Amino acid sequence: MSFEGNRLRTARKFKKLTIDTLIAEVNEKYNMKLNNGMVSKWENNKVIPRIDTISVLAEYLDVPVGYLLGNNDLGNLILDLRLKKKYKTRELSIGSGVSETDLNFIEAGVSLPADDYALNSIGFVFGVEDLRSYANNQGIFGPVTNEELNQEKTKNLLEQFDDNFPPIDFTDLHVVLEGTKDVRYKHLALTSKQKSKLMKIIEILLEDE
Repeated sequence: MSFEGNRLRTARKFKKLTIDTLIAEVNEKYNMKLNNGMVSKWENNKVIPRIDTISVLAEYLDVPVGYLLGNNDLGNLILDLRLKKKYKTRELSIGSGVSETDLNFIEAGVSLPADDYALNSIGFVFGVEDLRSYANNQGIFGPVTNEELNQEKTKNLLEQFDDNFPPIDFTDLHVVLEGTKDVRYKHLALTSKQKSKLMKIIEILLEDE
């Protein structure tokens, strides 16, 4: 199991809590026995807390468990940037034009920014000119907008459709009748003369159209 102590520190500082205040409030609210040495080791990545302790810390600090576990996705990246900048969700919403509801869904990993405009608007608030490139540099690849995700899903569906229904190989009948290979109708092989007659009949039929 992984754990990102620096994210614990970031979330704590966003809440304007000292380590001692965090310990006192968590111990009282959750009937735990945390101490300063413990939390310091966690924040400096010297020791990994137990998963039940991580869940308590995430709940108290109002962040997803995955954030403290170091999950590397766009939602946690945006959450980390917001907490480091000490912006509330409402402030990020006003600055980017993305609704608070959408931002909450994005940070929770439920959704992605609607399109490149929304993505770059969020990045602009953090002083990041190209949030897509920034995410790539953090090891986050794949769709980073709902528009891009939907395009990928559509592409995958079309590829599956093509696999189930291979393209039809259309053959020019004129090439077949002019060729040297045998052409059969039922059990009879057509002669060159018969093939020539068939081509003339087909041309007459096409002219009538």
